[in-house]
Amino acid sequence: MWPPLPTKGFITGRTATKEDIANGNAAFFLAGDGVAAMRIEIPQYAYHIDDKTGMQAERTSDGKELLAMQQVEGGGKMIGLFAEFKLLGKLPPKVD
Repeated sequence: MWPPLPTKGFITGRTATKEDIANGNAAFFLAGDGVAAMRIEIPQYAYHIDDKTGMQAERTSDGKELLAMQQVEGGGKMIGLFAEFKLLGKLPPKVD
């Protein structure tokens, strides 16, 4: 059973700040020019290998696309490349 998506504890539509990290609303902060928020729905369900996640997404000035996820079990955060995640949208995936 997938839990409901959170209604707080994340940011969307802009890049993260140091204050967002301090307040628990972001997993990473990218300093420098050319950093941009990626245009994806946040929060949404996703897989990283076989973990259910919630995420933060930003693009660096040199084109790297980074996501951060919060694991459903344990609440730990992890940062990875966009290609490491499968985005599933806002509806809980059906379990077979």
